[in-house]
Amino acid sequence: MSDRTLPSSPRADDPVVADLLSRCTLPPAGTPVTCAVSGGADSSALLVLAVAAACWPVGTALWAGGAGVHEVVLWWLGFLVLTIAGERLELSRVLRHSQRTIGLFALGAALFVAAGCKTIHEEVTPLRETTLTVARSGGEVTLSWIGTQGMFYSVMFAEARGAKAQWKLLPDAVNIRGMVTGEPIVVHDRLPAAQQRYYRLHQGAKPLVP
Repeated sequence: MSDRTLPSSPRADDPVVADLLSRCTLPPAGTPVTCAVSGGADSSALLVLAVAAACWPVGTALWAGGAGVHEVVLWWLGFLVLTIAGERLELSRVLRHSQRTIGLFALGAALFVAAGCKTIHEEVTPLRETTLTVARSGGEVTLSWIGTQGMFYSVMFAEARGAKAQWKLLPDAVNIRGMVTGEPIVVHDRLPAAQQRYYRLHQGAKPLVP
């Protein structure tokens, strides 16, 4: 048996208790009070964890519906990031974060989810494979390919091949728009007969920004 005595009940004249009571706004004696029992802690951390739990099935459903991995990876990543963030927020409750800190945290989480939501409405049109045909006669070069309506094409060239090649845009072949699907597009280039030059074709649904 320990010889230590249990501490007595706190008294109103205790300085610590008095300090705590001064921070409280209590109703007058005799005021009816309605009490509620919660099954667990109500906190913003639980909300973040709930959103994190929803990210995984949303991403999986989009993937099963035919969306590409690049469209759903943000949802799967959100499951991991928001789960960790929610757990850290719960563990840091004792720090009593300010409303500004909580607000910034909520804003960051909302922006993350909004970025994932954008992929739901993002339409990705697969690019049609296009072959660039190069015909050369002396210093005259003819480049041609089969265009697709609404697509933008730009021809790039380099004086050498390999990792050190510096690709540049051919001045007269930048953002050429396909007008009719299946119609050939032809551009020309001129250079000294002894000079070697390599070409490649860039295509996209939007104009290329040099």
